[in-house]
Amino acid sequence: MINPRKLAAIHIATLGPTFAIGNFAGTAFLCMSLGALILWHADTCQLFTFGFYFVSLCINYSVMFFYALEINTRESARAEIGDELNKKRGAMGEYRRQSTYLLLPLVVPIVALQRRYKSGPSQ
Repeated sequence: MINPRKLAAIHIATLGPTFAIGNFAGTAFLCMSLGALILWHADTCQLFTFGFYFVSLCINYSVMFFYALEINTRESARAEIGDELNKKRGAMGEYRRQSTYLLLPLVVPIVALQRRYKSGPSQ
């Protein structure tokens, strides 16, 4: 399953913090704008569903944006990833597979909440 924090770290480690943070923020803004516009003009169930899909993508990318802000340097991203980047080919394959989960509605915040509550409260 997806690990959103590690996915954000891999994004920062490979593409750089400025690009990664800008990518997540821009995608979240674009999805929210498009979703709101579609919902504003929705007069059928299909349009409402399509608008909700874009709003849920905005929520996915907003969570990724906050993780990227939290990590925000290549050094902390590499520390987050650990030894996984040593096997670059395998890490990039896993990265591409996990990136597809970003397109599923509300998967990222649900998994992030599950991971947070499973690890217990932080001290």
